[in-house]
Amino acid sequence: MLTEKDFYDYFAEETISIGFVSTQKPEEPSCPKDHFTKLCVKSW
Repeated sequence: MLTEKDFYDYFAEETISIGFVSTQKPEEPSCPKDHFTKLCVKSW
């Protein structure tokens, strides 16, 4: 079972990648971090 810290450590790199992509595609709004986290938790 992942702790909250493990969860953020695991997804930190992916979050950075998503942020980078959103800067390359400014027409797509970036998701707030809390929305992104809920989306990932739901997909588990």
